[in-house]
Amino acid sequence: MIVEIRNAVKSMLKRELSFYTNRAKVESFMSNKSVLAVDTGRKVQFFLVSKALEKTFNEIPFSQGLFYAGIFAGEVEKNIFAPSLAVLDFLSKNTDKKFVKLDYKRSVLFSCGRDIPSAGIVSASKDLRKNDIIIVLNENNEGIGYGRVLEQGIVLQELKAKPVIKNLYDIGDFIRREQGLKRAVNKENE
Repeated sequence: MIVEIRNAVKSMLKRELSFYTNRAKVESFMSNKSVLAVDTGRKVQFFLVSKALEKTFNEIPFSQGLFYAGIFAGEVEKNIFAPSLAVLDFLSKNTDKKFVKLDYKRSVLFSCGRDIPSAGIVSASKDLRKNDIIIVLNENNEGIGYGRVLEQGIVLQELKAKPVIKNLYDIGDFIRREQGLKRAVNKENE
């Protein structure tokens, strides 16, 4: 496990977040914070930490590994940045590009892990391209997850049943994982 705090890592995270909103909003969000990168071998996790906490990291040996620090910002796995719920919340309030807004029914289905057809999209940012990673919003502009565009040029008027947004992560993920964990514990206790 590698733990590092570098300006290059902070610049990379700013660049990733700038795909979804303008650079000034990202700069404001990340001001007075350092970025801690933890390479687990399979993925790299990013945490936003205060300057005071950064000084503490310079004094601690990480032979036991790091579990959590500051605000979990997201992770990169297979060269794809996946923002955390905290960053998703920031982006949902500040996004002006790379997003789709869903109707109520599709928001619920997306939060349950489902992919989204064009019929459920109320609005979307312009110039979405196939394989773009996008922020998914509900009708109240709340971030409910992120997904991947499956087709070039989402056409909102076409009411297709075929999915056009692949669910990569949604706010229901935590609940589904907790339910699975409870079932596993209950089976062990039987």
